[in-house]
Amino acid sequence: MKVQHFPFCVILTCSGVLLSHAAFAAQVEVYGVIDTSLLFQTHSPDFESNPSVASRSTLEMKSGHNKGSRWGLRGTEKLTDDLSVQFILENGFSSETGTVLFGDRLFGRQATLALKSRTYGELAFGRMGALNSGAGNYALTSWITPFDTGLGNWSTASSNYMFGFQRLDNAVIYISPKFAGWTFHAQYSFSADLKVDHDSAADGIQFGTEGSSSADRYLGLAVAYKNKPIDFAAVVDSYNWSSDIARNEYRGVVNDFDDSLAVTAGGSYDFGWLKAYAGAQWFKNGWKNWMGGGLFKINAAGDTQGPRGLDRFVDGWSVVGGVDFDWGPGRTGIGVAYGDYRSSHKEDDSKGRRWGLSLHYTYPLSKTTALYWIGSYMHDEHANLYDAAHQRIGNKDKIEAFENAIGLYMWF
Repeated sequence: MKVQHFPFCVILTCSGVLLSHAAFAAQVEVYGVIDTSLLFQTHSPDFESNPSVASRSTLEMKSGHNKGSRWGLRGTEKLTDDLSVQFILENGFSSETGTVLFGDRLFGRQATLALKSRTYGELAFGRMGALNSGAGNYALTSWITPFDTGLGNWSTASSNYMFGFQRLDNAVIYISPKFAGWTFHAQYSFSADLKVDHDSAADGIQFGTEGSSSADRYLGLAVAYKNKPIDFAAVVDSYNWSSDIARNEYRGVVNDFDDSLAVTAGGSYDFGWLKAYAGAQWFKNGWKNWMGGGLFKINAAGDTQGPRGLDRFVDGWSVVGGVDFDWGPGRTGIGVAYGDYRSSHKEDDSKGRRWGLSLHYTYPLSKTTALYWIGSYMHDEHANLYDAAHQRIGNKDKIEAFENAIGLYMWF
């Protein structure tokens, strides 16, 4: 990490007169991590709706399989004894290609400006992770499993079994002062970071008009307790789905989905040499393409978009947990998870479930650099399959998936 004092300059020209003002501004810290691995994945499908879909295996170089590759700028300026201002600008990139992620945004991971006071709390604005996510410094619910929100497409990460775990644009968050280890959090987004529509894999494109019913908006409330050895959080949050998406006709079917509602709680207890994790979530009307990297969304063609418009939103619950502990010179993690999901639409009885097991081992080479191995298994299935004409095409599609990754990361 490198800390520099950068001057802030304002230059104005008028009738050939040059005016300038310079003052020493905030301390600015440059930070980041680069993570690259070799990833082997194998999928064994058993699709009743499409028996021709075959097993396949892949070997590829992967960026951010353990820790998302990033670089960032973080600056703080003290305004008074009790008040400071802080900014965070964080870029996500692919280490194997050098490309910028998050829809080619320069600071797609986070871009926030905050006022912080020991007396009154913190107020921040910009692009940030949702309370119910593992993205950035305002997230609360990724740390309820030793696999947080990463370590693979098939891992027991919270984001692979729970709904939500997104970043938000146009967001504001308030965090209360800490009282006996407890804090209160409230967050709102005028237009969340969603897709062009809820059937697209494109990232970084807004839908609707910010602050209006045509946009997908977000509201989250949470309490958190951080006082070693306990780390706990409980979040209630909702996406106010765009009126254009939620209620208009989609592929010949009129949708009548309500806004989403999710209740998520969990945390960890640190025994020193061993840390235990547990968490659970209940939700309704959650967009299923946010349910991590699994294939319960499979359709007759074997892709991940779902068999038809009706089952784009699901109700469900899930549990995650595990431990990590010192083993030899490194750290070992074991995670387990289970999730159960059903279509939110009253005319659709499709459903899915998944369960999995993950292991990882991290071997430190220094304080900032480590080698790692990650292995995961997931069983994922989708029952009561229909085509776009609402004709049943299969009772159950399922898949068994394995992945192994060997990689290296370095913080700076």
